[in-house]
Amino acid sequence: MHKINFNQSFLPKSLILIGFILINNLPAQAQWVQQNSHTSATLSDVKMLNSVTAIAVGDSGKILRTSDAGQNWIEKFSRPHVTWNALAFANQQKGVAVGDSSKFAFTFDGGDSWIFVDSSSTRHLTAASYMGEFTLYVGDQLGTVYYSTDDGATWTSMSFGSGPVQDIFFTAGGLQQYWGHIILPLLDFETLDSGGSWQSQSLPFTIWGAAMDGEFSPTGDVAFVAGADDQFLASPVILRKLLVDTTWQGYNFMPPPPITGLQGIAVPSSQVAYACGTYGHILKTGDGGDTWNVNYIAGAMNLNALDFYDDFIGIVVGDSGTILFTTSGGTMGLYSDTELPPQNFVLYQNQPNPFNPSTTIRYQLPHAATVRLDVYNILGQKVKTIVNARQKAGFYTVQWNSTDDSGNQVSSGLYIYRLNVAAKTKDEKFVSVKKMLLVR
Repeated sequence: MHKINFNQSFLPKSLILIGFILINNLPAQAQWVQQNSHTSATLSDVKMLNSVTAIAVGDSGKILRTSDAGQNWIEKFSRPHVTWNALAFANQQKGVAVGDSSKFAFTFDGGDSWIFVDSSSTRHLTAASYMGEFTLYVGDQLGTVYYSTDDGATWTSMSFGSGPVQDIFFTAGGLQQYWGHIILPLLDFETLDSGGSWQSQSLPFTIWGAAMDGEFSPTGDVAFVAGADDQFLASPVILRKLLVDTTWQGYNFMPPPPITGLQGIAVPSSQVAYACGTYGHILKTGDGGDTWNVNYIAGAMNLNALDFYDDFIGIVVGDSGTILFTTSGGTMGLYSDTELPPQNFVLYQNQPNPFNPSTTIRYQLPHAATVRLDVYNILGQKVKTIVNARQKAGFYTVQWNSTDDSGNQVSSGLYIYRLNVAAKTKDEKFVSVKKMLLVR
């Protein structure tokens, strides 16, 4: 198996340990720009149609479009109780968003307008891709793949297993055929004849792992899959398959928290690829996947998807309406908290979850505020006060080691953590509550 390594050359030697990478607060280089999405909804996918036009989709049925490289993001569609999970384009004009309960939105004018279709199914659509300009593939959470050659008027279904379809991607291959992959958490189904036949192989993950996203290079000579491995999906994995390979090759990076799983990957050329994931991490390779640099965006947001127009121009989207844009490839770019200030109050889901014995809780403040973070048991009794202080604007990370205010270990079970913020005025308050599970 070929080993793919993180490039550690930019880290101080004192921070490099065998098998691990510790990330320090290195000097900032403004290579990524945070843009105003005008929404706090989670954004799940993004596609670039050209160097200045992009579409992003997410919760609350949000479909956003920019035609000026992100200077302005315009809401083109929204629908309460609709969650878009994936986005695909056949060309610069025709595309589709797919989501929970088999919802579709089609566009035929580059995302300027959308046609909503509710198929009245309970199945959640989790992946979408066009094979060429006329055949649309979508997958659901039960391992079924559907394809249509008439823009969704009729569908043919195929079963590929019991797990969710994580991604579907194609490229123009040889002999006027399309090559493609259908990715499940632990399985890859490959076609070399435009979907006429599919061959399966196991992906090199443990039983705890899961592939999340995949993509071919534009020339089809290399493909990458990003995901996570280990219990609770606690470490990033990138798999690579060259044109001459018969199996996926990869390596489990195993860095320490807070770097956990990878959610998205983009491959603008045979040599350059990017991956994004939890806790604002972006990885980059410039040598075809032999080595990977870590671009750490200082903040607590999870990054869910990314797309690049070329080796340098790209967009990343994530939780709480996060959109990041680069025109330089984000080369080893790091933001300090002051260079990437949060735009709103957010309490993030703890990581890992479930956990034992400790977990990390992150939150962000757009301006100075009095902050209280408490943990409660399922009876509503306060167990622990983690934070009770006046704090300035920025991103914050705290740990709870499953003890109460007296230092005693608490028992396994469901706990609630509550962020209460009193900000600029008496009337400006923010309260957010989330659940976490302690399993001893």
